[in-house]
Order: sequence, then structure tokens, then C-alpha cells
Amino acid sequence: MNANWHINNKVTFNLDEAYHENWVKDVATNYIITSAYFLGRYNFSANDFKWENTVDFGYGLYLTDFQDVLGNKSEDKLNFTSSLNYKMIDELNYNFNFDLKSQWSETFKDNALTSNFFSPLYLMASLGATYSKKEYSVLFSPLTAKMLYVGDERLWNQGLFGLADNEHINYNFGAYAKFNLISWKVADNITADGKFELFYNYAKPLKNMTENFELTLNLKVNKWLSAFFQTYLIFDKNIIDKLQFKQRFGLMSVIQLYDSDKKNKKNKTE
Repeated sequence: MNANWHINNKVTFNLDEAYHENWVKDVATNYIITSAYFLGRYNFSANDFKWENTVDFGYGLYLTDFQDVLGNKSEDKLNFTSSLNYKMIDELNYNFNFDLKSQWSETFKDNALTSNFFSPLYLMASLGATYSKKEYSVLFSPLTAKMLYVGDERLWNQGLFGLADNEHINYNFGAYAKFNLISWKVADNITADGKFELFYNYAKPLKNMTENFELTLNLKVNKWLSAFFQTYLIFDKNIIDKLQFKQRFGLMSVIQLYDSDKKNKKNKTE
């Protein structure tokens, strides 16, 4: 493996209890989840240049209202991020960022289809600057293009996602800011991960301003098992004119599939 590449792949299995209000991807308000995730990081660095790529997949099922019958999905995400950085000075970098967010399968609410694969699909490209440290990073882009695409024709005339009748693509231009918290040590065996995203639409700032907040606290029990607490907040008037809230608490097991840094270090010692 080329020393310029840093690759990390892992899968996570969760069993937890969750509660949400106005969460459009799920139906139940209180349930037990079983879910699986894949997180892959594929980063390249050379001199003052960095190319960082993240693949984040997840799928889960829940037991609705603590009943004994297996219900619908509790988690469904298909995310990809690619970021190009060129050093400006110290930890400050010029940045081009690309984001893709969607889901894998159909979602129903009251027997009506509300979303599907690439329906919606969110694409965002931004040009700006980043400030990065080991445990956090800040991105600001005054030049950001954002696109919403709905591929499933069954969803075109339902007034979903802020789209007009027969409309399946929507474009916005504005400013984007993102704060990332990366494995910040809170105490012994406790770390925090999180992010806060804000998009400000230049044309319709009050209608199309969106916010997304996530915070995860991890308590390591042993090599294979950890406890976690997660909070999610989403505000997007194009989807629903209410604050979306989701909270999760449970156990997770992480399996490391590949870590190029550890492998290279091991090869050097042999």
C-alpha cells in the first residue's frame, strides 16, 4: 500500500432504544433498534495536498412500540463525502467539498410512499476554506451549490421536499458552514463525535435555511463492546415545518476490517 494513502474500514452492529419526534424517515416514536453500519475512510496526502473521502452506509430495523413483531426500517442512509484541501498556512486550507446523501429503500408512512432510493438525493458542492486540528475541523464556504433530485415519479406530485407539482429537481445557491468534532476525549474511556451543518440560501434565506446537528458520546466497555448515546436535530422547512428530533441509547460492537496505518506500522517493526 502506497504510504500516501490512509485507508480505514470498519463495520458496527448496534442494539439500542430510540425515541423521536417529527422524524420523517421513521414511523414509530419509541422503539428498539437493531442496525448495521459501514464506515470507510480513503485519504490521500502528499506535501501540501490532501484528498479525503468518506463512505457512510447504514441500515436497521426496529420493534415498533416495544411489540414482539418486527417492524419497518429504523435506519437508512447512503452518504458519500469527498474533500480536496490545499494548504494555505498552518492548519488553514483552501477547500473544495462534495457531498452526496440519500437512502437505500422505500419508506412508507400510513401506507403511503414518502421516500425511496435517490428520492430524495441531495448533492452539494462548495468552495471555501477549512481549519483542521486533530479533534475538530471547521469548514466555511461562501460559494455553495445545492441540488435536490427525486427520481421516483410516484413522489413528484405529492408536495414533498418543497417541490412543485411535476417538479423533481431543485437548485439552490448560498453559503455553507460545518463544524466537526472528532473523537474528542471527554474522560477516560469516553469520547465525543459530532457535527453541526448550516446552509444559508442567498435567494430565499428564511425559507431554505437548513440546519443539521449530531452528537454521539461513546463509552468503551472493552475491546469489542461500547455503550453510546446519540442526539440528532434537523431543521429543514422544505421537508417539514417542524424541528426533527431523534435520540438513541444502546450498545454497539465495532469490527475493524482494515487499517492501513496499523498495517504499515506492523510491517516496519517486522
